[in-house]
Amino acid sequence: MPDVTATSPLVVPGASLVAVVTETRGSATRTARYPFTVPSSSTPALPPFPPSQAGGATQANAGTAAISGWVASRTETTSQTLPAGTYTNVIFDCAIQLAGTGQYRFVGCRFTGGPTPGTGAYIGLVRASQLQDPGHADFLFCDFAPRSPSGQWNGLTGSRFTVDACYFSAVVDHMEVYNLVSGQADAPSGVLIQRCYADRPFYQSAAPDGSGLGPGGLSWPSSHDTHNDTLVQWEGGTGGLIRWNTVVAYEASSSIDGLGYPHSDGSTATRGPAGEVQDCLLVKPDVGAIDGLVIEENLFLGGNVGLNFADRTTSPARAITNVTVRNNRFGKGTGRQYAQAGIARNLALGVTSTGNLFEDGTTGVREYT
Repeated sequence: MPDVTATSPLVVPGASLVAVVTETRGSATRTARYPFTVPSSSTPALPPFPPSQAGGATQANAGTAAISGWVASRTETTSQTLPAGTYTNVIFDCAIQLAGTGQYRFVGCRFTGGPTPGTGAYIGLVRASQLQDPGHADFLFCDFAPRSPSGQWNGLTGSRFTVDACYFSAVVDHMEVYNLVSGQADAPSGVLIQRCYADRPFYQSAAPDGSGLGPGGLSWPSSHDTHNDTLVQWEGGTGGLIRWNTVVAYEASSSIDGLGYPHSDGSTATRGPAGEVQDCLLVKPDVGAIDGLVIEENLFLGGNVGLNFADRTTSPARAITNVTVRNNRFGKGTGRQYAQAGIARNLALGVTSTGNLFEDGTTGVREYT
């Protein structure tokens, strides 16, 4: 069986291959070989990372960088509600929306948002909040990174999507999960997020003069700094699986935000010793119920806290239920503002955590309650 590595081209369904994965732990490195057969369904071609390799995703094996000889097939420049179908190696230099009951598949696509920032608060480069059962979207080896970074851009928003081996960068929240279809806020999320690499969230301060305007009169949607929940802000939807991702929660700029403002406290120093943003992942049921979510075998680096869980206490109050956090790895610099806490439960009693360790395999990951 032929070998396939992170830079191999996409392969046809049904092929028998061997995955070649380099595993590094501390000073030890080994090359492992994992035979597998490419499924005939829409499941992505690369195999799961082995359980011993928490995280596993790198910038080299996620997004279009993982496709050898990638060449754009075309560029779309008009923001639109996209028809269901398959899109391969397309550059979407515009914001797009997915809707209805159709099936979408994106392979090797780049989502850049276009030449100017979005308008309004937190616009997704791709919005999937209007997908309805049995509608679904698959994203494989795609890039979510705006051409014009802004505190108004998120990456992928909505529900009913699978994101596999994708790269996210330079947005406020790389993904937000919720369902805005009428009566569906508590419905199954239909979300699988795996083998993704997410780094450098875009941090923006509030305008120091209180005007709410940025350079060139750019509208800023609030009077406070951006709240960056790097990989995903999960706001509603039952079920769901987040696994084998690598999340690097350090702001893109070290001393000032992406638009040239100093931090809102007036300083120009990096926030925290390593410039952490708020967290690697936030789970809070602001839009709908959250039940049965599993977060496993990810690598979380940075963040004022690693994972942030909070019940909704304002009306309508909702509590997180049956969320499992297991066998994840945390950088030892994670959680500087929460007493080295990898996990902040904030009295969210519906969260169970087991087997979570530091990146080097040692124990001591703290929970802030």
